[in-house]
Amino acid sequence: MWLHNNKPIQVGQSWTDSKGVQHPKNWNVWTEARKKEMGMTFQADPVVASFDSRFYSAPNVAKPLNDTPAKDDKGQAVIDPRTNEPMIIEGLKTSAVKQTKITAAAMLKPTDWYVTRYAEVGTEVPAEVLSQREAIRAACGSIEAAINGATTHAQFIKLHEATFDAQGEVTKAAPISNWPVE
Repeated sequence: MWLHNNKPIQVGQSWTDSKGVQHPKNWNVWTEARKKEMGMTFQADPVVASFDSRFYSAPNVAKPLNDTPAKDDKGQAVIDPRTNEPMIIEGLKTSAVKQTKITAAAMLKPTDWYVTRYAEVGTEVPAEVLSQREAIRAACGSIEAAINGATTHAQFIKLHEATFDAQGEVTKAAPISNWPVE
């Protein structure tokens, strides 16, 4: 980024120098020599470490796998005023299990009417629908078991990794996404 008197100059914006001279918004087309002549200096943009916000709250700061008690700035437990119980911050595993249950429910929903019809009037649910619903419930159980079985951050992250071929097509779904194909 270019600076004038240690203040950043925005590309596409006009700016006024220390002598009160306003410069045009296309200043960025000036040569480097011209920019320096105008008292501008170049400073490389700061490098911001990237991180996967699904698993980290900041670079090299892993989100907790398990639920943890909420603490205030003095390290004291935070009490939920509605329940008078200590507040809990959900860990990655709890959030992932909840999302797995939501996904399973969404996959079951289109065939729920078969079950309702059976309960109300006794019309049999087709075998392929029962089989599909059982496969969804089994997948949900397997995914939840894999999530709960992760004891390290690396193991949890691995649950989210799919395998791809040379063309970028998924050859093996991530364990956390291993649902039956409809």
